[in-house]
Amino acid sequence: MSEGRFCSLGFISDWANLKAVQEGQITERFTKAIEQLGAIDDNGKPRLELRLGGIHALERIAQESEKDHWPIMEVLTTYVREHAPIKKLKTNNQALIEQTTPR
Repeated sequence: MSEGRFCSLGFISDWANLKAVQEGQITERFTKAIEQLGAIDDNGKPRLELRLGGIHALERIAQESEKDHWPIMEVLTTYVREHAPIKKLKTNNQALIEQTTPR
């Protein structure tokens, strides 16, 4: 009987180690993807291919890790809000006033 208990304990220990390794890998992937979101070249211009890769990496992590899904959605929505703001459109009245106002 004690051999069975040791096998069970060994299995539980191995399972816990596996989960810890998986969590560490997700954390590393998350960190790398966040770095990619802010990637710039030597001239300070955005490296769009790396940024896009970061977005895809975060999407994949969100699909694989239920625990990380909503934090990733918050990161992505903040990224979009900061890097692609909505431009205010002129109302019809503003456009009409600009067209009829002499310059």
